[in-house]
Amino acid sequence: MDQQQTLKKSPPKTPYPRDCTFSKEDWTTLSTYWYPIAQAAEVNEKPLSVKLLDVNLVVYRTKKQVVVARDLCVHRGTPLSMGWVEEEEIVCPYHGFRYNTEGACTSIPAHPDANISPRLCMTVYPVIEQFGLIWTSLTGEMDNIPQFQAWDDPDFQQIVCPSFDIGVRQVDRWKAFWMLHILPGFIRIHLAIETMPLFPDIRLIKQTMV
Repeated sequence: MDQQQTLKKSPPKTPYPRDCTFSKEDWTTLSTYWYPIAQAAEVNEKPLSVKLLDVNLVVYRTKKQVVVARDLCVHRGTPLSMGWVEEEEIVCPYHGFRYNTEGACTSIPAHPDANISPRLCMTVYPVIEQFGLIWTSLTGEMDNIPQFQAWDDPDFQQIVCPSFDIGVRQVDRWKAFWMLHILPGFIRIHLAIETMPLFPDIRLIKQTMV
């Protein structure tokens, strides 16, 4: 997909999460962007539970595509990540509700002849597999994944770094990275302190959170 291309299908309406660690204003802004939520190599037919901006998601791969959806069966609220994938559909482990890759409920085992309402559906998000990662957006109308031209350059080796948990709230992570990348440049430009490095050396120290 070309950069800044309008999505063929608009993302679903995602409400502001309950007990969210972001302010509503910050969450509304951040939710319009695309984020990597999993390494492509770890996504298979076994549903994977992830969290993006305090929204629980399920990621899985069928024979034809990768699917990202709310980790929630609309029947009893069971996490779909506890279920399994069968014939291009994810199956809820509680009562066996089945959802196709578009999110529509296709089967209710307890009522096999029921006329299933279109409102009984799984919330599905847009997904792009790129740079060895699975990307999605909760509310974004545009594909704004960062460009990385070197990824397809044969002179470079493709490496997908493992994820790690730095043990703080998500909102504090944003503050830390802002301080790391923005503040040094601000000091050099506006305060004329040339000795401030633009990218200081970083050491990760493992700590036990109490």
